[in-house]
Amino acid sequence: MFDILSKEYDIKLADQYLGMKQTLQTSFKLLKAISRGNSVVQARLYDRLDFLLKVKGAEPEMAEAVTEVSYCVFHLFTIIQLTETIPSTI
Repeated sequence: MFDILSKEYDIKLADQYLGMKQTLQTSFKLLKAISRGNSVVQARLYDRLDFLLKVKGAEPEMAEAVTEVSYCVFHLFTIIQLTETIPSTI
């Protein structure tokens, strides 16, 4: 999947690279689908977030996929904050 997303093409020539644009869009839709409710996939996508944010040509689909990762990170930080504020019973 990341091999596909790492392919570079000139955004200015997007009309000529329509197949590549559709491949990027579909790849991000797949990442979104497999990451929904899957914390393992979300964590792996989080580890590659810098890479994902640099992909050009399918920004709306990339944003939706990253939203799934952000949702996981938000809940993780909420859990961490809750465990820090609840006094230990030990």
